[in-house]
Amino acid sequence: YTWSTGSYMPKSENTGSDANTKLLIHADGSGQTFIDSSPAAHTLTVGGNATQSTTQSKFGGSSAYFDGTGDYISIASPTDFNFGTGDFTIEWWGYNFNSLAATHAIFSAGDASSGGFAVLANTNYIYIQNNGDSIETDCGNAATSGWNHFAVVRYQGTMYWFINGLSQTLTGTGNFGTYNITYTGTSTIGTLNNGTTNPMLGYIDEIRVSNVARWHDNFMSSVPSSAYASGNYIDNMTLVSNSTTALTAPTQGRFMVLQEQPNPTTVVNTDWKAYITSDNGTHWDQVTLATEGSYSDNVTMYSGTATYTGTGTGMRWKLQTFNKNNIFRGIDHVWN
Repeated sequence: YTWSTGSYMPKSENTGSDANTKLLIHADGSGQTFIDSSPAAHTLTVGGNATQSTTQSKFGGSSAYFDGTGDYISIASPTDFNFGTGDFTIEWWGYNFNSLAATHAIFSAGDASSGGFAVLANTNYIYIQNNGDSIETDCGNAATSGWNHFAVVRYQGTMYWFINGLSQTLTGTGNFGTYNITYTGTSTIGTLNNGTTNPMLGYIDEIRVSNVARWHDNFMSSVPSSAYASGNYIDNMTLVSNSTTALTAPTQGRFMVLQEQPNPTTVVNTDWKAYITSDNGTHWDQVTLATEGSYSDNVTMYSGTATYTGTGTGMRWKLQTFNKNNIFRGIDHVWN
């Protein structure tokens, strides 16, 4: 038999503008014409004097600038940000966030008192809040000046704050981890959704909102080093084991795999498929997998059998994915 362990994920950390990206603003244009580069391609409307400035930039030569007097970018009635109780990530690059003089609204999805939420920062803290819950961390953990990467993540009911890829100590009230995000109305960048409260003063760049948890562990070594690009991810993956020699030519094999269920959930035997061979890959036989049971951390075991078409003793297995949301933890191939 063969047994392989590890964490196999058919995507990179810098996943760009993939299907899970619901908003992506590069702010690399000119003037007040902002573009959503995500597949959702939301229409963005500017309020006040929000503009794209070349004075400061992390990537692309310009960034979004807000002058603190009611500037904002709005997205009308976007259902893409109704995350329910599921995973999400909101991230951006902020300039000199360690020295903010007041409370600034970074991103607001609807009314925080009615199913929505807001991400804000001030002199002391950076936090996400709704009507009753607030999860925060010390904004002073950012570098003393310049550009820093910020990300707020909800993963399987747990909240995380990352600054430059380092997970932060959290404080707060309530249980935002299970808060049901369902709202109607406008979403905004630069103020709360009324267009006036907590106006932003400063520069932000490369704003991305995703309906998946992009990270839930430290990622200091893989903080984005360039602007997110459309298609900058791996849609499919093929894993093929090394060859193991059987003592005699078998007729039937069993394949078992542990899979962590992503969000959205993928479909076994459709979004990902398993194959086995007894002749080093001359003939690959698909294994129809069925659920054997679920374990902690959203891990499910699948297994199935197949009759070998080929005749030989060169034993190998193969996994192919056709949907990027797959994470495999362990793989087993036995034969008789």
